[in-house]
This record gives sequence, C-alpha cells and structure tokens, in this order.
Amino acid sequence: MGCNCKNKVDAINKMYGDGDNMDKKTNPFIKILEFIARIIFGILCGAIIIVMAVPMLIYVILCIMFGRQANFRIKDVSKYLNKE
Repeated sequence: MGCNCKNKVDAINKMYGDGDNMDKKTNPFIKILEFIARIIFGILCGAIIIVMAVPMLIYVILCIMFGRQANFRIKDVSKYLNKE
C-alpha cells in the first residue's frame, strides 16, 4: 500500500500547473556551481550579520553599563530616492 502521492502531485500539476515535469536531470557541473554559490552567499550573509551585530551589541552593553539610553538614528534616505 503506497500513499499514491506522486500521482496526486502529477494530477494537480496537470490541472493547475504548466504541465512541466519536475523530474528533469540537471548537469552535475551546474549542481557543483550552485553548491559553491550557496556556500559563498552564506558566508557573505554571515559576515554581514557579524559586522553589524557585534558593534551594536557592544554599544548596547556599554550604554547599559553606564546608565545611558541606547538610541539608533536611521537617516531618511527617501529624500535621496525621490530626487527629480
């Protein structure tokens, strides 16, 4: 007794999808490039988070230690975007 999931997915894809079969074989070279790109993207995102989070955390800790209120000011960039 199988759950018949593949036939259900195919029927739904035939009715509501573009009829494309998702069982396409991909080139192993493309898979390797995609894996490397994901690794590089993950390292880049991690580095950005660390570069932003560590100084902010140190600032907040120092403000709490000295009894000051931590405030972050974000400049209004909409005036630069709507320049005509």
